Amino acid sequence: MSVDEAVSFLRRDARDRAQTVYYAYVVDSEERLLGVVSFRDLLTTPGDKTIQEVMRSDVITAPEHLDQEALSHLFARHNLQMIPIVDSEKHIKGVVTLDDIIDVVQEEATEDIQKIGGTEALQAP
Repeated sequence: MSVDEAVSFLRRDARDRAQTVYYAYVVDSEERLLGVVSFRDLLTTPGDKTIQEVMRSDVITAPEHLDQEALSHLFARHNLQMIPIVDSEKHIKGVVTLDDIIDVVQEEATEDIQKIGGTEALQAP
């Protein structure tokens, strides 16, 4: 796919998810993750180049069974906005955003503070 084709596709697709769009994940026909390209790269690259020429193939991913606290550490360590969740064969299962992780960190902090205070962790913040 060319950069121009990808931008056209993303314009149509992003209308529903405009607030969570930072990167485009490149997948093959079987939804296996191949790489990532930032919107900045898409907009600054000549339209006749291919996505394969622009994408980064060294994508930081998280396995689908990773604990949410470990996932939050991965976000912090790599300063990410989004992270793809993949299975053992690199099929993309979904994407977690920074907003999702903020909710997780708040839950974990609330639970930890309740434990410090000598109370049993509650089911709500």
